[in-house]
Amino acid sequence: MRRSWRRTGLVIGSPNYFHTVTAQLKTLIDRMADAVHCQLLTGKYCCNLATGGSNYDQVTGYLDRLMVNFGAFVSGSAGAEMSKGPAALEEGERKARDLGRALVDDIRIKRDYPEQRKAQEGIRSHFKELVMMNKDHWEHEYEYWNSINWR
Repeated sequence: MRRSWRRTGLVIGSPNYFHTVTAQLKTLIDRMADAVHCQLLTGKYCCNLATGGSNYDQVTGYLDRLMVNFGAFVSGSAGAEMSKGPAALEEGERKARDLGRALVDDIRIKRDYPEQRKAQEGIRSHFKELVMMNKDHWEHEYEYWNSINWR
């Protein structure tokens, strides 16, 4: 059976390294200019996970905002504060399982997140304009937007 990207969810996770994601994940993100310029995650769903001594929500908040900027709907986030001991890890695992179920449901029913969609519309408009202004330098992005009838 062939799997379709349309029916796939994205799960991103990272420990909290000095109030942000790991260097490896940040490098990947920084190299995804085409994905943000072309809004390649439009209509996709994701969730974000993190661990940390405390404040894992700094990482999940960053990832949530980033994925909305890439065009994805964020089903939610979860994490575990490892400084709170083994019970926190068990609670984090439970939250992650529940979040995974929510992600699957969102994909299945194509849930709408109106606030995220509104933000994405502004971001999408911004990148359309940016690509148009840089069409001579960003040929790939310009060709992509034309291929999806951006006007």
